[in-house]
Amino acid sequence: MRHLKMSLSVPSSLKAVISVLTCALGLLSTNVHAQATTPLSLTAESVAQALTSPTGWVAGYLSDEEAVPIQAVTKSSSPVLVRFSTVHRYEQPGCGRVQIDMQQEGVPTKELSTITFIAPPVQINICADGFPPEASPDVAAVTEKAQTAAGKEFVIPGAAQ
Repeated sequence: MRHLKMSLSVPSSLKAVISVLTCALGLLSTNVHAQATTPLSLTAESVAQALTSPTGWVAGYLSDEEAVPIQAVTKSSSPVLVRFSTVHRYEQPGCGRVQIDMQQEGVPTKELSTITFIAPPVQINICADGFPPEASPDVAAVTEKAQTAAGKEFVIPGAAQ
């Protein structure tokens, strides 16, 4: 088993996603659907791995540094599992729409039991270099389809509108 520790400077678009994911801890959605054993970081490298992987996804658990703030909110010391999945590959090489799913087991409830917390999935248009793809008809079409499916417009705090 190979363990990877990744770190890069995080582009502001990915920092916004991290912020959205942290805020999403108050909501519930779909499962990560993966057994994760590799440490991952919320970095452009993890996104690049999903975009370039033959399977289209990469899964693992957040590094301690990134998991601690989430564990403080959920009051669970269990690992935070994360999965980066390529939803669509764009015509621009190395670019696509990536979905980020997170979950954590052993989260205590008010009823003194524990649950598996599942954060709402977040999708972003991004390239393997960490920057968004150039505007093109396929990017606009996929983004519009995702927004319509969600029933609302996706808004990333701090992103240019």
